[in-house]
Amino acid sequence: MLRSGRCVARDLLHEGASFTMKTLLVLMAMLVAVTSYAQTKVRVAGLTEGPDPAPVLHVWGGQPVELALEVTATEASHKASVRATVYQLAGAIAAPVGQSIPVVQEVVFAHSLAHFESWKLTLPGVRHPTSFEVRFAAQAEGNGAWKPAGSARVVAYPADLGAQLKEMVAAAQTNGAGRIAVFGTSAELKAALQSISIPFADAGEAPPDELDPALVYLGQGNAREIESIAAQVRSPGRLMIFTQDPERLPGVYRTDSRGGFVMKVTLPLLPNFAHSPQNQNALFALLRDALQIAKTDP
Repeated sequence: MLRSGRCVARDLLHEGASFTMKTLLVLMAMLVAVTSYAQTKVRVAGLTEGPDPAPVLHVWGGQPVELALEVTATEASHKASVRATVYQLAGAIAAPVGQSIPVVQEVVFAHSLAHFESWKLTLPGVRHPTSFEVRFAAQAEGNGAWKPAGSARVVAYPADLGAQLKEMVAAAQTNGAGRIAVFGTSAELKAALQSISIPFADAGEAPPDELDPALVYLGQGNAREIESIAAQVRSPGRLMIFTQDPERLPGVYRTDSRGGFVMKVTLPLLPNFAHSPQNQNALFALLRDALQIAKTDP
């Protein structure tokens, strides 16, 4: 039997309304699921003692560090527990080194949707810089399923890095590879070397016109001072200058000449040097290069 155009139109409208209602119901169910899934989130705000937070945290391996955590909920009076699993990263492989580590137990968000916690973490001792990932999981009301709640990337460094650096400089001096000399005031630079007991000679207010090939000259200066220093040196030698040059991106700029080089370091290595494994590791690499010591894998 043929149906009238009006009936067909009415059926189509009915089907369209039904489809729209089904779509809305599915979307609402998905929203409820997402809200339930994301009830608790954990963010690592940084170290409780240290510089401003960074995307990657740098710590000493084998030593406890305190992380500042921000645990958030999506609704008041929510109660949750948090635990963590630590993975060592090697390329595309992540191997767990610590599982189901308690972080906080049944925290109640009574007056705020954010809870701040200090959590102590100890990563394994390492022989070279090693990347780890801390993955958090949260459980609602003490009896729900554990669900992902956030993660943080951490790099661990050898706890004896300062001692290694001191040993490398001493060995270079013994083997005739060179000694460290500091010129100018260079207050931050001298303080950094002294913090890890690196011996150095005082080269005076400015490096001599004739550089001693047995020395690696270190100093601090601004961009104008660097150009003046480079212009007055009339003999090849090894010159490393730490500077804050607004016209250059943070990095290491090296100009080689026969028998020497001028290395301009615009990385902010000297502030917080004594407590920064990342900065100490960077200076280790720079001095190893300046002293022409071959890199050896542990």
